[in-house]
Amino acid sequence: MKETTQTAPLTGQATEAEIEMWKRRFGAVFSTVVEQHIAYFKKPSRQQISYAMIFSGNPMKMAETLLRECFVGGSKTILDNPEYTLSAESIISTLVNAKPVEIAKL
Repeated sequence: MKETTQTAPLTGQATEAEIEMWKRRFGAVFSTVVEQHIAYFKKPSRQQISYAMIFSGNPMKMAETLLRECFVGGSKTILDNPEYTLSAESIISTLVNAKPVEIAKL
C-alpha cells in the first residue's frame, strides 16, 4: 500500500498568478527553497550587477546585495537570516549566467 504524506505549504509560496505576473514583468523567474522557506528571484540588470560589484572586496556582502536586488517575492527570511542567505547564494550562478566567449589572437 502506498503511503501518502501531506506536505505543509512553504513559507512565502507564491500563487500561480503571482508567478505568471512576475514572468511577464521580469522574464525568467527562479525559486530557491531553504528548509521550509521559498523565495523568488529575477535575473539582475546590468545596473544591479554593477551596484553589487561595489562590494567585490566583501564577497558575502556582494552576494547578499545581488540577492536583495533580484528578490521579487516569497519569504524574506531567506534574505534576513544569515544562515538562509548563505544557503540561497548558490542561486547566484544561475541568475548571472555569463555566456562563454571565444578569444583569438590575430
